[in-house]
Amino acid sequence: GKYRPGIAVDSARAGRATAYLDDARSATLLSELDVIAGSHDVSVTAVSLAWLRQQSGIGAPIASARSVEQLDQLIESFDLELTAAELQTLSSLPAQSGTVRPYFAGHTS
Repeated sequence: GKYRPGIAVDSARAGRATAYLDDARSATLLSELDVIAGSHDVSVTAVSLAWLRQQSGIGAPIASARSVEQLDQLIESFDLELTAAELQTLSSLPAQSGTVRPYFAGHTS
């Protein structure tokens, strides 16, 4: 994705994304996503959606695109099947505990 530690992004979401990027767990997650994406020659977005789709209880991930490039990354995920080892690697990473809820607190009904 475009949000990475140390890289300025001109976006309304950049400020909120920075809070996630300051967390070392996010850097570890991005690093693992980069490795897996590289091994499949797909985007990090495709790996993320494939991981989500392969979780128990998930019928279909919901994603949207605002550009053709983003749409291409979504399409990459359609046929991507992560290996059991890749799923385990991503699933075993420590979850963020205190940063997710504050973001959604003002965005839900």
